[in-house]
Amino acid sequence: MIVFILLISLTFSIYVDAAVEDIESWYLDRFLKLLSFAQDDPGNYYYRFTQLPLSEVKDFCSPSLDQYQPHQSPKLY
Repeated sequence: MIVFILLISLTFSIYVDAAVEDIESWYLDRFLKLLSFAQDDPGNYYYRFTQLPLSEVKDFCSPSLDQYQPHQSPKLY
């Protein structure tokens, strides 16, 4: 018996109707929350960021937010 596996690639977009400042605030809050979970786990991806001063963490997040303009879809691939 031959089993065929069909892999379907789904592409979708999410539109968020919010002020840029609200999205930036949410992004930073979420990132800091991930850091709080990672602070005692050296195997966690975000652990390396817990070793940086908060100002550097915020600087790290800022460029990733600045690359998107309102109503512009980011390239995810």
